[in-house]
Amino acid sequence: MLLLGWAWYLANRPEFDEEARSEPPAGGDPGLERFGLSLGLLTGLGLSVRNGLKGWCNIYLGNEDYWSRRLWEALGPVFLAALVAIAVGFVIRSSSRGPSARPSRHAYGLMWLVLAVQNIIALLVTGPLTDWNEVAFSLYYLLLFLLSATVVFHYQTLRERPA
Repeated sequence: MLLLGWAWYLANRPEFDEEARSEPPAGGDPGLERFGLSLGLLTGLGLSVRNGLKGWCNIYLGNEDYWSRRLWEALGPVFLAALVAIAVGFVIRSSSRGPSARPSRHAYGLMWLVLAVQNIIALLVTGPLTDWNEVAFSLYYLLLFLLSATVVFHYQTLRERPA
């Protein structure tokens, strides 16, 4: 497959070189960017939450295959409904607004959501705190959260500071 892709590139190299020399477009469609962001969050956080809960169930309840099926049965329809809602929202917004709409205003909040959810999942899949190794992992995850939170907060304050 890789060889096929490489051969296709070599056959179409003049077009790629021309495209690389041309100037990029002035900007993308913010609505389409929001749509991509929403799909990425649904996929990334959805699968992370599902797999994190599966890991927690495996550690504390056992029988990983059973809980894997039950979680898909419970969360699969939720993911499908969220996907339909995102697609319908995109179609409604794109028909009511022009392409000059702003990109996501909630990016900072979404970053905090991802950071918090991923840290909670990490703490969930850590084993019982009666084992010192698991306590060390919990402390490690908290330290990673604090470092990441500091970076996110600092970056946002730099963006808001007047030039």
